[in-house]
Amino acid sequence: MDSLAESCRVQNGHTIRKSPILPKRLFWGGVAMAVVVLAVFWPVLGFDFVRWDDDINVTQNPMMNEAWSWKLAGHFFDPQVAMRFKPLHWVTFRALSGVAGMNPSAWHGLGLGLHALTAVMLFLVFGKVLRLTRNQDGGFFSDGVAWLGAAIWALHPLRVEPVAWITGSPYLMAGLFLAGSFWAYMNAYTRTSNRGWLFVSWTLAVAAYLTYPVSVTYGLWLMAADFFLLRISPACPWMWRDRLTRRWWFKHVLFLAPAACATGVTLWTRLWAPGMFGAAPSMAQVSWVDRLLGALATLSIFPEKFIWPASLTPNQPPITGSIGSNRMILAYALITLVVVFLAYRLRKKQPAFMWGCLGFAGLALPCLGLTEALTWPVDRYSYVLDMVIVGGLVGGLLSLPSRWGAFRPVWISILCVGLSGSVYATRYLLPAWRNSDALFAYMERHPEFDRSVQQAAHIYKLWSLQLMVEKRPDEANKKMARANEVYLSAMSRALREGNYGNAVGLSYYMEANLRITPVMRRERGAWLLRLGRLIEARRDLETAMAALPGDVRTEELLTMLQKMSSPGS
Repeated sequence: MDSLAESCRVQNGHTIRKSPILPKRLFWGGVAMAVVVLAVFWPVLGFDFVRWDDDINVTQNPMMNEAWSWKLAGHFFDPQVAMRFKPLHWVTFRALSGVAGMNPSAWHGLGLGLHALTAVMLFLVFGKVLRLTRNQDGGFFSDGVAWLGAAIWALHPLRVEPVAWITGSPYLMAGLFLAGSFWAYMNAYTRTSNRGWLFVSWTLAVAAYLTYPVSVTYGLWLMAADFFLLRISPACPWMWRDRLTRRWWFKHVLFLAPAACATGVTLWTRLWAPGMFGAAPSMAQVSWVDRLLGALATLSIFPEKFIWPASLTPNQPPITGSIGSNRMILAYALITLVVVFLAYRLRKKQPAFMWGCLGFAGLALPCLGLTEALTWPVDRYSYVLDMVIVGGLVGGLLSLPSRWGAFRPVWISILCVGLSGSVYATRYLLPAWRNSDALFAYMERHPEFDRSVQQAAHIYKLWSLQLMVEKRPDEANKKMARANEVYLSAMSRALREGNYGNAVGLSYYMEANLRITPVMRRERGAWLLRLGRLIEARRDLETAMAALPGDVRTEELLTMLQKMSSPGS
């Protein structure tokens, strides 16, 4: 590897420097970054757990109180218990539970600390990338732009969800490990101790894979960096006889192999052992064309949401209707294809742009919902991906032609205004995560709250359960009644439209999540008769008759069922 690293440095014009790993300016810039992040997000230390998976993952999770043992270690890898492949994150949670118990301040302190460290590391990464792309030691202006970029990322309102939500902490851990890994990876090709830095980079990458599956395509990002940033890729990657080519592939296999293992476990869990999350949709339910269109559209939605972070919410119900006729999805997919085409055409003149586009697409693969029902991406998915978006903006600013140098104060002013706006929006959004009451009230006010009947009713149910825990029974009963009303209104609307299949589906959802009365079960039997689903109709009508003996309508429906079931009917 040393010879490969040496040849890479010569190829890039990099020289081995004896400068300190962390110059004073970068050190104090990192300190200032941590202080600013803590100053903006400190209110989270007073927040509570929320009944939006915090109960499942922490407060009511048996793993948090189970004694350390090999059995507990096995649970971290068991999809029926751990739900997701994130063993390192579960170890961290279990350790924090043993130290701090169920003190919410400690749990929020973990997330806040992780985010502050990630912001500092991202500042160092931006500074390192700018030094490599500009082939110089950097300067006050360059480091200042890197600091502003990292601050905009760290204080953006999209960061509120993963930082203020205890269950969102795997994104913080994975982001920290990935940023640290990439910083070490770049150091491996600009300093003398090549193998040591590569080992640090690999170790942090594996830690990210073990933290959350959102990081499993990081190896693709490194390959793109080799081609378009460090310029250390072989002239022909398929020349296996060349020793440097084999060593280059061996290095990347070391990063890709553990990621492939984590991906395999994640896919197996999602497709064959889904546990509480339910089975993944089949190809008959969501075709490969729809999945591809949704993935292409999502790649453009992430930058759009970063630029215009309006109506943020952790609640994103599935997209209904035909994907092929959804103009918004088709427009976003077309934008993605146009950007990819431009990046390919400019790959020689603007290699950094090509690297950003390919690397972004590679990192985004786990967040594109290829194994899920189609939906818009949730806010927390952007935690790592926005690092690339901000890095591209910062690099583009410093790569402006010299004749545009007079406009630099304008661009810096725009960055400062963007930073101020981010701070204001973040502080405005933070209180929504103060407790369950505040979160559900915020979600209820969202313009698209009622877009999914099941999700809206589910939120009212969770809200009711939390109010019962807080000994507020009257309010709890109102929220539960509201959950029932959501289903009943949707079923009435479906019946008016003559859509009995939709009404039956909604009633099954209602039965699974709330409860249905014998009268409603009887009416569902009537709907099933209209649809010719006689076996289901018989089950519902017989159950209704047992609960409503002598009911005339039920007897009439059973007689109708008997006639429809008789031969020759």
